[in-house]
Amino acid sequence: MWSMWLRTLEKWLRNTSKKDFILACVIGIYFGSVLWITLLCRDLVYTHRFITLFWSYQRIFAGDKSLLIENFENVIMFIPMGYFLQMLQKKRWKEIAVAAVLVSLGIELMQYITTLGIFEVDDVIHNTIGALLGYLVYKIKPMAIHIKCKRVVIPMAVSAALTLSFWFGLAEYKEYINQQRMVPYAALNDSDGRRNLLIPFGEDGYCWNTAVYVKYIDDGSIKISGESDRRSWFMIAELKLEPGEYIFKGLSGVDENTVAIELEYFDKDEHDYIRLTPDIGPIDSTEFTLRKMTKIRAYVGVYPGCECDVTARPVIYRMGD
Repeated sequence: MWSMWLRTLEKWLRNTSKKDFILACVIGIYFGSVLWITLLCRDLVYTHRFITLFWSYQRIFAGDKSLLIENFENVIMFIPMGYFLQMLQKKRWKEIAVAAVLVSLGIELMQYITTLGIFEVDDVIHNTIGALLGYLVYKIKPMAIHIKCKRVVIPMAVSAALTLSFWFGLAEYKEYINQQRMVPYAALNDSDGRRNLLIPFGEDGYCWNTAVYVKYIDDGSIKISGESDRRSWFMIAELKLEPGEYIFKGLSGVDENTVAIELEYFDKDEHDYIRLTPDIGPIDSTEFTLRKMTKIRAYVGVYPGCECDVTARPVIYRMGD
């Protein structure tokens, strides 16, 4: 597959007078996509975390197969980098490894500083392995085209910027479509003439690094099932609420420190999200008052030792409506 792609691209570039430009655009698209995947498409985790060497394999041996896929993806993602670096300027494998380590460290540090992820030493190792595999692929199947770095800087930067713009636009469109799809489902939870203000995102998924799966059901409910050995979250909604009094409910009858639905608000002074209400689940409902327009996030939260199989209908009603 890789060899066929190379032959096709090589033949195309030989037949054009814009070889440097086209290849620079391809490389820019790649680097723009890597930047999007590793940083810009992520939600803030609001905590600085550093995970030590071989942590992922400890989790894999404990039964978390999702991390095996994640490690494989980190290797695959950097294969083109090793290939392109060798194409742009002939390097020894040690130089490719150093470049991959520096780029990967830069990504991990940015994730750590911005809380757009966590610093994982294992990711640096897997990224470096991927770059070295790309170097090896070039040695086995080199492309008979060599371009100078100076010629590609501007078109590479422009194509990377356009790629990021494309991913941002696609993400916004996808989020809008999903939310519009969830509007009628949220309306199924209107009650006593009151409109449910909590409209979920609509994307199923696992609470981070757990086997607890959150699934949206067509009857307006959310199915939460699986096991967790850690404190973890899955964000289900984000909304802005006007000043007023509200009631939050939709899950009850579960033990404390097992599974719950949580609300947080954004504090502009702290530049962080802060717990707004007690968890519902162990309690039936909770009321809260907002003094100004406030950004709210709703989460499914699970605790260590959680074995859950519950159905929730998280709702926020404005009192007095």
